[in-house]
Amino acid sequence: LNSENNATAMLVFDRSKYDVRFRSGSFFDELGDKLILDDIKLEVALEFN
Repeated sequence: LNSENNATAMLVFDRSKYDVRFRSGSFFDELGDKLILDDIKLEVALEFN
């Protein structure tokens, strides 16, 4: 939180822990360049009034 009543956060979660398997290297070994990373990053900006 800064002096302008704004806050930012980076949220990172592992989609494989929630059984999202689509093109996941955690579940399938032979995906090659079709692999999608398991870590999902969300950058959040909040403004408080």
